[in-house]
Amino acid sequence: MLPRALRTPLHPQTCHGRLAELTRWFTWLAKYGIVSLDEVDEDCCAAYLAHRRYVRDADGVVVGDRSPAVRRAAAQTVVDLLNYRELFTTDRVRADLRPWSGASPSAVAEMRSGRDGNTTPPLDDRVLQPLLAAALYLVTVIGPRTAELTAQMREQRQWKRRRDPAHDLRKQPPESRKGFARVLSEYRQARRPLPLLPDHIVAERVDAGWSVNDPLTPLALDNLARQAGYVVFNPSWTRTLRDVIESTLDVVGAEKPLGRNATHVPLANNDNETVPWTLPLHDAEARTLLGAVRTAAIITITLTSGMRSSELMELRAGCRQPPQEHAPGLVRYRLASRVVKGKPLGGVEDEWVVVEPAYLAAGLAEQLLDDPQSGALLFGRFAFDVRYRWFRNWVNGPTGRRLGLASIPEDNVTMRAMRRTLALELAYRPGGLLAAKVQLKHISVVILSC
Repeated sequence: MLPRALRTPLHPQTCHGRLAELTRWFTWLAKYGIVSLDEVDEDCCAAYLAHRRYVRDADGVVVGDRSPAVRRAAAQTVVDLLNYRELFTTDRVRADLRPWSGASPSAVAEMRSGRDGNTTPPLDDRVLQPLLAAALYLVTVIGPRTAELTAQMREQRQWKRRRDPAHDLRKQPPESRKGFARVLSEYRQARRPLPLLPDHIVAERVDAGWSVNDPLTPLALDNLARQAGYVVFNPSWTRTLRDVIESTLDVVGAEKPLGRNATHVPLANNDNETVPWTLPLHDAEARTLLGAVRTAAIITITLTSGMRSSELMELRAGCRQPPQEHAPGLVRYRLASRVVKGKPLGGVEDEWVVVEPAYLAAGLAEQLLDDPQSGALLFGRFAFDVRYRWFRNWVNGPTGRRLGLASIPEDNVTMRAMRRTLALELAYRPGGLLAAKVQLKHISVVILSC
């Protein structure tokens, strides 16, 4: 038995990181002519740590410091070779090697210990208030209305996958005219506008020779062709079909294909004024909206439950447990996931008692899945820093302003900071109860200690 061997299982990513650092260490040793581990001394270890401490440009000039985590990984590599020295039979470091006087890798890297207090600052109120307001508004007001938008996007994808061998692209009117006449008649009867193309595709058409003044240039003719049973629209058909398309366009007009005739919702900052919950959208704009709603669900669950990112990534379709009513008006909501940190590989199953907004956010994320089969991951692996920047830009952009959302300051927001904020709210609760109240405009969310 190795007395200093690590007894806690490591995640494969952690193992991969250590292997990568060990490879850098051996490469550095070879570069400086050290061909045996027996030649490694304290000066060599100190030199490698200094090498990993700084960021250098192409000329070797120091341009910045690396993080303590990088320095710790460098020191850990050397310490691991000492801890597992007895496993090496052909070549190994000397038994009397004591780099950095035997200090731990964390101490060598000058990382703050838990005795110094939590280093993660909570969110400032000027960030927390608009952030949570936007997340709750999207989850409770906008989110439930995105199911129809998701269905429309699925229908469009089905059109794109349609392949009917009975409709050959080489067929010329009247075969194509007959199919288009049926589709355009349906548009006229329903008074439904013809679909428009995104601006960048319209620009590509103009560059390809389409006239900017041609009424057919901005139309999504491929969409009409798929509805008529064809794969794509053959440009040669415009000579025969122009009259019937233009006559339909004069009657019904043209609009972006998704999110039409949206119902009205109250503004986030004025309950007495309403606006359509979305304006007509192109496919890319709809995906951006759905991405903002998913990020709002992540923020809501994190800020009201304190779940770690690893635990959110383990949430699956069907994770919402049936609500339990313990007394009139006292309902317990639970989410099932897995605890990963500090647990054996794969984690262990666990449940979280959450407030209703977190429960609704998990249900909303399940509705937005492309294939909401039981067991599908709600969020999967995600980089929150990237998602958050997109979310903040969306809230601070034209759509967020139209919905009455307050602008979010450009401070850095992390999931750790959100969990830290909730922890402080719990700690400062009067009477020492495990409860916190999130007061936001007219919204009051209470985390029950049952």
